[in-house]
Amino acid sequence: MRSMYILTVTCFFFTVNTQAQCWQQITAGDEHTVAIKSDGTLWAWGLNIHGQVGDGTNTDKYAPVQIDTAHNWQQIDAELEYTVALKSNGSLWAWGANNSGQLGNGTKADQYAPIRIGADTDWQKVIAGGSHTVAIKNNGSLWAWGTNSGFYGDGSHVSQYVPVQIGIETNWQQVSATYPHTVAIKRDGTLWSWGWNTAGQLGDGTEVDSDTTVQIGVDTDWKQAKAGGEYSVAIKNDGTLWAWGANNFGQLGKGTYIKQNVPVQIGADRNWQAVSAGVYHTLALKTDGTLWAWGNNMNGELGDGTGNRRQKPVQIGAASNWQQIDAGGFHSTALKSDGSIWVWGANYNGQLGDGGLSGGRGKPYKIFCPVYSSLYPENDLQLFPNPAQQEITVQATNFNIGGLTFEVTNMLGQSVIPRQELSPIQRVNLNNLGQGVYFMIVRNYEVQIVKEFVKL
Repeated sequence: MRSMYILTVTCFFFTVNTQAQCWQQITAGDEHTVAIKSDGTLWAWGLNIHGQVGDGTNTDKYAPVQIDTAHNWQQIDAELEYTVALKSNGSLWAWGANNSGQLGNGTKADQYAPIRIGADTDWQKVIAGGSHTVAIKNNGSLWAWGTNSGFYGDGSHVSQYVPVQIGIETNWQQVSATYPHTVAIKRDGTLWSWGWNTAGQLGDGTEVDSDTTVQIGVDTDWKQAKAGGEYSVAIKNDGTLWAWGANNFGQLGKGTYIKQNVPVQIGADRNWQAVSAGVYHTLALKTDGTLWAWGNNMNGELGDGTGNRRQKPVQIGAASNWQQIDAGGFHSTALKSDGSIWVWGANYNGQLGDGGLSGGRGKPYKIFCPVYSSLYPENDLQLFPNPAQQEITVQATNFNIGGLTFEVTNMLGQSVIPRQELSPIQRVNLNNLGQGVYFMIVRNYEVQIVKEFVKL
């Protein structure tokens, strides 16, 4: 057996006020979710078959787990079964499915943990498009990699497995992509799109695919544009909301199921601030901090508690402090101005992060801020079964057991099973605990090992 000093690790405990929150950014993939805390650490949960969570495994995670130990994560985006991210030093990172080279590391092999893409440190924004990825550098140049069925906008259909620049222009301001198409805005406020156009999602008045960038109309006042599943949504500088493309679930928000192949204004309001397009549903924020949603609602992804699809925007709850939104495949995520994150919709593989306790949620559900900055080492503390019902077994392996204790805390760091001596195989009664996510803490004077478990 290894001596205990080899396993010395540091795991900081944070005292958390129940009102204080710690999140600063969140993104929803198809069936996984990724978030950044205010301390710059990266966390993820949900489906992990291709390593899209990024914790080095391919097992699903039902509650937030920390991804590596860095404190300088700055921007994230998740789509289908992979994740891309930027650090504050401008470096580019990616992990998860890579069957189309969408990670950009020159291979088609899945990656179970974040890997750096190239050596450049001037990346400004990166977007996961499904099977291809797009990004903008600080100089306004546009880049793409992965599948290229006309998805790059450079007139070619040649896929690239590392980032390649698209054209020579350096005036791109923002970009959004999904599997079929891409929309983007230049610094002059013009709107552009390219890719597949099966439902008019490009907005050029046709349903003809385009493998080159196409300007949509002549307006120069576009503020934000998002690509969804065969449809697009956008906001102008005057706060008006626009949409076009597929509308079979009412995702355009215009009160019908009729598709549109040019941008049409949605309602008459002029106080829209942000919008996000999922596969079949749309989320939006107004300048007063209220949250709105429309489109498909089969999985509760709108958050209105009904399960009914909506053809027009409906307000979700009465809160007026919503700050950030992201519509995933069949679930939704949002951030409030107090730093709290909220999730709702489908929960097939733990993408809501609630410990797998629900099959889905029809209304926004708050995810508490984890009180531990890291959970490790994975192989030195075994908890089974996990999730557990009445009893969980704790087995400490690969080190001397003498002098170790265990304690169970909830997500807020409050002790729910007091600290006591740990046996080599310890059976812990859970009958007095409610359903939820808990931390098992094993420690002595120089070792502290933390692992989460779920009580059903």
